[in-house]
Amino acid sequence: MLSKNIKKRLLQSIEKYLLQLSCENYSQKTIESYRYDLNLFVSLLEQSNKISTFKQAVNEQSLIDTISLRYEKNPQITPFTIRRYACAYRSWINFLIDNKTLPPEFGRFRFNLPKLPQILPKSLPMALIHSLLKQTIDKQNTMISFRNGCIFELMALSGLRIGEVVNLRLTDLSLSQRQIKVVGKGQKQRIVPISTQTAERIGQYLSLRNKKQWQYDYLFLSNCGNPLHPSVVRRALRKVTKNMQLSQRITPHMLRHSCATHFVKQTHDIRFVQILLGHTDISTTQAYAHLDTEHIGKMFDKYNATIKQSDD
Repeated sequence: MLSKNIKKRLLQSIEKYLLQLSCENYSQKTIESYRYDLNLFVSLLEQSNKISTFKQAVNEQSLIDTISLRYEKNPQITPFTIRRYACAYRSWINFLIDNKTLPPEFGRFRFNLPKLPQILPKSLPMALIHSLLKQTIDKQNTMISFRNGCIFELMALSGLRIGEVVNLRLTDLSLSQRQIKVVGKGQKQRIVPISTQTAERIGQYLSLRNKKQWQYDYLFLSNCGNPLHPSVVRRALRKVTKNMQLSQRITPHMLRHSCATHFVKQTHDIRFVQILLGHTDISTTQAYAHLDTEHIGKMFDKYNATIKQSDD
């Protein structure tokens, strides 16, 4: 069993770490996931009789022991779950090292994170996306329907994340230049182009919105004039897909994936798509390249024929 003092110190250090994440503008979803995993780490440590010091509680062997306990309780646990659990632990340990709570050697991890199977992003045919966008604007041309249409277009045609869309400010918008300033993960900014249709719809939405004289400087607001929560966007998308009587479930992130897939197929330029989507690591973008097998086959045949001709 953990002593009360060690447990208290562990939990306090976890809360300090999570507060740091909050100050660094990590998403609430990420913070809550890390809170769950790290609190579970402490809970599993309580089942060990070997822990007598704080440093012993947080060393890598303790992580491995708690993973073993998780496997004993649930042999079906996935590599995704274990990887996230270990990543939360390592990030927390690095925080403790940065704050001089632990010596640097605690950051020399020997436990290899489990490899994850590659899952190709789910995307939708562009014909279906255009049909969905058309269905979004109702016959009454209400402000809310224009708002939803603009949001879906920004995700499906410009590749924005749902969190990026709801946090857009009026000052981020340049309709004349057809571009917006987007603040992505880690507070990194990028300039994203928008289509002529999207710019026109945003202009129509703003004309209706301005009649309300709302004070918030967020671009998209609720029907009560408050900042928009991502759950509102998800509900709006579910409503549209239900009205279209679609059998498959469509999520906001699938619209972004579809945008990426479309541009990879049209441009065959991974670097362009990386910049458009705001991926820090190009390996994230490269997952979309695997979707374009038809183009790869054509390019292979084309250049293979060229090589044969030069040999002749």
